[in-house]
Amino acid sequence: MTTTVFNYHTNVTDFASDVTNAVRKLFIAVFVKKPVAVAEQIAAEESAEETIWWLSSTANEVASHSPSLASELRYAAARA
Repeated sequence: MTTTVFNYHTNVTDFASDVTNAVRKLFIAVFVKKPVAVAEQIAAEESAEETIWWLSSTANEVASHSPSLASELRYAAARA
């Protein structure tokens, strides 16, 4: 038979510092903007710019033989 004894003495200051550290970590996790989110936002903006460019260039290519399609593509690019 084994017996485990825990000698864990708590002081008020230790408890207060533990709570303070937990609150600080929670605040950082919830409110601080993360670099990954910034990178994803930049990638999304670049993707949107590529889409606008592609729609505009395709509209220019088809403008001579299909003006209504070109107009629709330009409209879609303006909304993107």
